[in-house]
Amino acid sequence: ARRAVEAAETRPLRRDHARVPGVFRAGLPRAIQRTHSYLRQMWPRVLARITGQPHPSDGEGGRHGVEALARHLSWQERLLNRVLRSGSADRVRFLVLRPGDAYTICSAVGVNDLIGKCRRAAPPKGVNGRASRSASEHWDTYMLRGRDGHFRPVPGLGNVMLSVVSAAAMAVASQRVLLIENYTVAAHSLGPPLSDLLLEHSAWRPFIDRLQASGVAEDWFAAHDNSSAFEQLCATDLRHAPASPLLRVFSNLYFLPTLLLNKHHAAQLNRLAETP
Repeated sequence: ARRAVEAAETRPLRRDHARVPGVFRAGLPRAIQRTHSYLRQMWPRVLARITGQPHPSDGEGGRHGVEALARHLSWQERLLNRVLRSGSADRVRFLVLRPGDAYTICSAVGVNDLIGKCRRAAPPKGVNGRASRSASEHWDTYMLRGRDGHFRPVPGLGNVMLSVVSAAAMAVASQRVLLIENYTVAAHSLGPPLSDLLLEHSAWRPFIDRLQASGVAEDWFAAHDNSSAFEQLCATDLRHAPASPLLRVFSNLYFLPTLLLNKHHAAQLNRLAETP
């Protein structure tokens, strides 16, 4: 990842760079420098011990990304305890990272079959074109409709970690509870705090299931085969939008540079990239 960033810093923009949105052309060099800083400094310490301090937005004491993330995770742990006591999560906003892309499906039985039996699939067909999707239907369930024996895969560890770092920064900026979905393979491989974020083993799950069933979930895609959320990530004030209490992000790449170009959050995230 470091070599890729260094190469990007020295490689000129392609001749068709006019197709790139202006916000990317204007801020790309600075964003690349910051992503390099995040890769070098933030992730190696992400598994730092969680502290019992206020939310990072409450003061100026936690400028470093790891400290801010630790406080954020401590904040959502205290929030969970309050919710469990009251039985209500009406005012809680969630950010669920679903590591993966939008359209890949696999029919593999074992690991050795993955390459040969995974493919990009179109959304399921209905009577007159694309099948309709109900508001409460999970995207994975929708993509697998009528495709028995298939499943939606997760990317490799490296891609998962890059999307996790991006989602962590997004959670800090948006003040949403961070959870990771459909990555149960990590349950016995990774320790806290990452293992505490796995939705399938989390006490938050009943509340997520309830929101999903109510049809209020919103899906954003920041993946190699669907980057439709890049515009929102670059421009949306994530403290106030989207209005949905359940925001799910599908990603298999490092989308944090889009947040560094977001005028609402760039200053805060740039401070988190600084060396303490």
